[in-house]
Amino acid sequence: MGGALEQFVNEVWHPLAFFSRKFNKAQSNYSTFDRELTAIVESVKYFLYYLEGRKFTVITDHKPIIYAQALSHDKAPARRVRQLIFLAQFDIAYEYQPGKNNDVADAFSRIELSAGEVPSINSISLDSIEIPSNFTLQSLRDAQQSDTELTKILSDADISLKLASFPFGPQKIELYGERRGERIRPFLPASLRDEVFDVLHASAHPSARAMKSLIKARYVWPDMDRDITRRCSACIRCQAAKVGRHTKPTPCAPSSRFHHVHIDIVGPLPVCRGYRYLLTMIDRFTRWPKAVPLRDITAETVAREFHNCWIARFGSPRIITSDQGSQFESRLFRELLAVLGIKRCRTTSFHPSANGLIERWHRTLKAALMCHAHPENWLELLPSVLLGLRTRLVGEFDVSPAEMLYGTTLAIPGDLCFNTHARVDPKIFASKFRAHMNEVRPVPVKHKSKITPFVAKELPFCTHVFKLVKKSKPPLQPPYTGPHKIINRDAAHNTYTIDFYGREQVVSVDKLKPAHLLPETASPGIGREKFVPAILRRNRVVKGV
Repeated sequence: MGGALEQFVNEVWHPLAFFSRKFNKAQSNYSTFDRELTAIVESVKYFLYYLEGRKFTVITDHKPIIYAQALSHDKAPARRVRQLIFLAQFDIAYEYQPGKNNDVADAFSRIELSAGEVPSINSISLDSIEIPSNFTLQSLRDAQQSDTELTKILSDADISLKLASFPFGPQKIELYGERRGERIRPFLPASLRDEVFDVLHASAHPSARAMKSLIKARYVWPDMDRDITRRCSACIRCQAAKVGRHTKPTPCAPSSRFHHVHIDIVGPLPVCRGYRYLLTMIDRFTRWPKAVPLRDITAETVAREFHNCWIARFGSPRIITSDQGSQFESRLFRELLAVLGIKRCRTTSFHPSANGLIERWHRTLKAALMCHAHPENWLELLPSVLLGLRTRLVGEFDVSPAEMLYGTTLAIPGDLCFNTHARVDPKIFASKFRAHMNEVRPVPVKHKSKITPFVAKELPFCTHVFKLVKKSKPPLQPPYTGPHKIINRDAAHNTYTIDFYGREQVVSVDKLKPAHLLPETASPGIGREKFVPAILRRNRVVKGV
């Protein structure tokens, strides 16, 4: 079955889309009327997004179809009735057109073969070569005659590449080449290498290894392995479509308690007594968490609760890490940090792993709330859930956040054994506790300490990079954008400032990979073509493109 969606504009039919599918075994046994009706139904379903809510005309070469809606359903098969009911919901006009004039819809199943002669095997010249491009043997000979590199190879006996003249093709055109067994590979001049590479590489964009096998079986020139590798590495389409290995910096261990705090906002949650959000904070050293219910997330509310619920209890941290939320970017919040002498680490856009400590804790907190019978009453459950999270052992530390904070365990509901220590002098206890806590150091997670960070050797020196797009994108869209010119490198924070289509953008290094460009394409821009993924073209106007 086949169909074509066309639009009649200025007395001319313009094709918009095509549909074709093979009948299954059961459908092949339908009558001619039912096969035509099935083809119409399947075509309408395929073009549904174009046709829904519009009046359209179905042109068919089976005349009984135009009377289909007027037929009685009493004796019709149930399948036919369902199909007619489906078509009845649309504003359709049926029009008959003879089969000889209905060539568009039949093009998929009635392809006519050319009447030209098919050459026999014996008529094909065995000494011909494959030239997968537009130039001919004559143009190849002309290019060889004007190539200075070939002249140098023929005159220098020390060059390992040995070339000789061989006749090629039915015209016996003399070309210089190298014999490898029974196959002769012609010498490819520098002026034609770009054309040959583009033709052979454009079909499936194979790797450098595959391209070497593909080209070396057909042509020869000096140092071709390095030349092919360089051209494959500089392919803009390959670099934008193929995901490579990315830099993952190792996390740094904090120096002391409440020195570095991570902060974020959770919500909106189901409304409970007017509260919809949570302001979450966690100490990087002790892993002590804090969650404060909020009715709104204005900058004033967030700044006030951060001061009252964390700074007033644990003091001012030296560093806080937050995302680019409008509350943390506000002038009020920045002035609060400036007054308290707090340095803010701002994560890059679409990079939650930069604040991964608290982002991962959000998952644990939500899972604990959902385990209760009535998670919609999360405001009442929150204190007991926080108590459980503060007294559980964290990762491979083998201690709880409460022990890291207070130096001892907390009494929790269900404890059957209680510590009955002798009375201790507060001064002696304070001095011992202070000395003990000064010796406490965070233990790095084992699986992280064994990872050797990968850094692309070209990244610190390249001029352009590709940026990984981690947000959802349509199918068959490249995962990278670029190449983008590097404006600044910030090694201390593992970020680069790039020219993102006319505006500066700070990006983490684990979302970048170096761009390999040929010398003639190393200028700002993209080189042979300005490649912008469809996801950017569709969602917004890209500046500078």
